[in-house]
Amino acid sequence: FPPKDTVEIDSPYILRDTASSRYILDKQRTRILVCNRRSNEIKYILPPSGQQPDCFYYADDFQVDENGFVYVKEGSWDGNRIAREAILVYDNKGNYLATYYDTSYSEIVNKHKVMLLSIKNGTIKFGVKEKNWVNVIDLDMKTREQKKLSFAFENAFDFVNDMTATEDGKIYLLDKSGRIFELDPQGLKVSLVYTAKDDEFPNWIEPSFEKVLFADLYSDSVKELNPKTGTTITLFEHS
Repeated sequence: FPPKDTVEIDSPYILRDTASSRYILDKQRTRILVCNRRSNEIKYILPPSGQQPDCFYYADDFQVDENGFVYVKEGSWDGNRIAREAILVYDNKGNYLATYYDTSYSEIVNKHKVMLLSIKNGTIKFGVKEKNWVNVIDLDMKTREQKKLSFAFENAFDFVNDMTATEDGKIYLLDKSGRIFELDPQGLKVSLVYTAKDDEFPNWIEPSFEKVLFADLYSDSVKELNPKTGTTITLFEHS
């Protein structure tokens, strides 16, 4: 829908910046505002309409590629269960392009299974958690071919909290106890790289070049983890 003269930001959830634009997921995760970083002028608002197939209803996450295309991880609810998960793609003018990994659930699913990891070289990388394993899928956007790697992880569906991929292609997983693991695609191994301290409670993870950011709910801060050394530094702390 067309931008208004002014738009009030409503309960922002995720903010992502590129060189020229700012992307804000707000309004209970139902829309993304795309604006000029310098002027704050609204360029466009996602979704562009209220009709399928170009509409998302509840965005868990989103990413932006080098061309300004937006990849939205949809996770729509039907009452107390998740009805659909999908990845919707929009171009740098807000036009709907395609939907990938469009999955509807007939059984009761009360947690999101799909986690968006990275967008690179025409490939969407995402994780899918199952009962006792995690799948990492590379989806070719041109051919729609999927390559899947499966990692054994006990009680993955209930205990995997988040996943991310860093600039060097490494994949990390956060569980609900605050442990961060690296997933090795060569040997399909899962290695522990960090255990939260007694006064920490990591809630989500994000890439920071070759390092990993996590939100610590106990200290209301953002910390950066060096997976090679297992050391952290505090980047931001709310006072």
